Amino acid sequence: MSVERNFQLSEYDLKTYTLIYLISQGMILLLQRADGKSDMAGKITGLGGKIEQDESLLDSAKREFYEESGLRIHDPELKGTFQWLDESKKICMTHIIFASQYSGELLEENREGILAWYLIEKLQEIETLAQYQMMFLPYLLEDSNHFYSGIGEFENEELIDYIDSKGGKNV
Repeated sequence: MSVERNFQLSEYDLKTYTLIYLISQGMILLLQRADGKSDMAGKITGLGGKIEQDESLLDSAKREFYEESGLRIHDPELKGTFQWLDESKKICMTHIIFASQYSGELLEENREGILAWYLIEKLQEIETLAQYQMMFLPYLLEDSNHFYSGIGEFENEELIDYIDSKGGKNV
């Protein structure tokens, strides 16, 4: 019996990223993405970026965080992964990383956007927070022993479907 498949992995381009959240004293450091920098322009997200071929996951997290914030994180910890695909034939695997120990002088603004500390308890009130982050951030912030895994599908930059390890399904 043959199964009809509309989804062909060979048609997709795989990209790997880090998404880092620095947490300190009930606050979380986030970045409002600069206009025109990406499809996330104007949205508030964690920090991070592409993992280079010659670097480890945690080395990439440290490098990206320093480049975007001026801060060095000392205790990056992998907390989960979020994967998504979209109509542009791109599959992205994002590694979610938390840190709480850091040093250095915070850059208030950089080429990626504007950095600011936000109260964790008020995250759900941030209107420009990138939508997909609310699928995992409250869950991971609530209980640091969990590891999150999720996959979503985007169309026209809107999340249209997802499933994850905490039992979340659909949008």
